[in-house]
Parts: sequence; C-alpha cells; structure tokens
Amino acid sequence: MFVSYCLLAMFIFSIIVQYNDPDPLTWMGVYGAAAILTIAFISDRLHWAFPTMLFVFTLIWASTIEPEVWGRITVPDLFSAWEMKNIVIEEGREMGGLLIVSVWSLFMAIISFRHRNDVKVTKKKVS
Repeated sequence: MFVSYCLLAMFIFSIIVQYNDPDPLTWMGVYGAAAILTIAFISDRLHWAFPTMLFVFTLIWASTIEPEVWGRITVPDLFSAWEMKNIVIEEGREMGGLLIVSVWSLFMAIISFRHRNDVKVTKKKVS
C-alpha cells in the first residue's frame, strides 16, 4: 500500500511539472489517468480492464520513442540536469515516464484481476 501512495504522489507531481512542457495536456492526461487509476486501486474499486488499457497504450507509445533513444544516451544523462539539454534526453525522459506508468498499470491490472477472481470464488463457496 505504501508503494501505491508513493506512486500516486509521483503521478500528481508529474502532472504539476508538465506546465513547462511543449505538449503539457498530453502528459497531464497520461499521468492523470495513472493517478486516477491508482486512487481506484487504493480504494479497491479498480476493474482490471482499465489499467490493462493504460498498460497497452503507454507500452506502445514508449516503443515508438525507443528507436530514437536507445544507444544514444545513458541513464545518468537523464538526470544530469533539470532543464532539457537536448531532444534525445527529453525523449528518454518521456520514454522513462511511459515505462513507469506502463509497469505500474500492469501491476494494478494483475492484482485487480486476481482480486476479482478471488471474490467470485468466495461468493460461489458461500452460495
């Protein structure tokens, strides 16, 4: 549960810092969707299909950025300065954000799917 709250805080922070981005609404939408799904996950009201859709969307998007980034920068380059040094570093950061959202969405989808099936089995046993 602690990880859920940490990621929720990170997604909210990510929404806030998008104001200086060239395409802020796009990224606010991605991080906003992740935040909303995380709130639903924390409150145990998340259907597995929603994070699955976000997982697929962000993974496909990240895979379109990957050819521009892979082998052209290192992970330390992404954190060497707050401002955008060049477009490759910016795209690397974008890909990293998409992968974080993607992995977290997959995790929420799996847990929500398992929880939903556990509830169905429990209801059948009680009946």
